[in-house]
Amino acid sequence: MTTFPRTILPNGQSPPTLPGPLFSISDSGKMQTRSTQRVGWTWEETFLFEWNSAGRLWTAQTEYWFRNGTQLNVAHQGLSLLGSGGGTPLVDGATQTGVSINTKGWPLSTNSVLLAGDIITFANINAVYMVRNGINSDGSGDAAITFNPPIFAGGSPADEAAITITDSALFTAKIATFDMPVHGPNYWVAPRITWVEDP
Repeated sequence: MTTFPRTILPNGQSPPTLPGPLFSISDSGKMQTRSTQRVGWTWEETFLFEWNSAGRLWTAQTEYWFRNGTQLNVAHQGLSLLGSGGGTPLVDGATQTGVSINTKGWPLSTNSVLLAGDIITFANINAVYMVRNGINSDGSGDAAITFNPPIFAGGSPADEAAITITDSALFTAKIATFDMPVHGPNYWVAPRITWVEDP
């Protein structure tokens, strides 16, 4: 799979967010919501670059991937590891589902190996998960991680699957919108991309 190049870095980006529940409003005005299994992080990035050979190459590549709905590996530039990390974290047990997972291989008896807002991925699973609270490892290097969205049946990582944490984690995503503003032949341009995770 192609990795989206960061030859031109965004000058702004929103944090990744998930879709909300389904909702409806009754005739009385009362709102009803219903949770779903909807997944897929979304975020926006803005860019500012000169309309020169480097900018035109970036634009040509991006336009091609947008037009064709190409699935890309994308590093979110606004995320950094908040916890201490370390060790060689692995999934501890097969067929785990839901909003928590047992793991092993962290540094022994360490507080805050992960913190709320850190993201994790599992080997051979395209989905990205965001940690919901601080995680401490025990004396054996084990830790239970709670996250969002849930792992659904059929999407479980394998036993001892490697865990990648924030700084190296990639989103599998597509370009949902690619907006190019009006500009002159020698001006700076400020395109906007909306990314949608496509696990």
